[in-house]
Amino acid sequence: MSLEENLNFFGMLNNLTGKELKKKVEKGLKEMGLYENRKIKYMEASTGMKRRLNLARALIKEAEIYLLDEPTNGVDIETKIKIYEIMEELSKNGKTIILASHDVSEIEKTDRIVVLKKEK
Repeated sequence: MSLEENLNFFGMLNNLTGKELKKKVEKGLKEMGLYENRKIKYMEASTGMKRRLNLARALIKEAEIYLLDEPTNGVDIETKIKIYEIMEELSKNGKTIILASHDVSEIEKTDRIVVLKKEK
């Protein structure tokens, strides 16, 4: 399954069809910098491409709350910056982002911090 087919599949799972589905898939691929590589098979894609596709899949259905687990883990600096920009844009648009991360630089970009700690 190609990156485009993968995103299309997740769009259909979110009840998108026809022109709306096509428009959102194209938008997601372009926003994530994947459009030129949209025909690459998922299993052949780099870690960064897979991370960007994961984010595109999350964003294809416009939600009020997004749960992102280590969204920049294993990606290059350009992809990391792009993901930060998208998170900032979502926040500016009133969306809530719940971010799980071990990366202090990501945590510093948040409005609020909750630390989960397992006591013995």
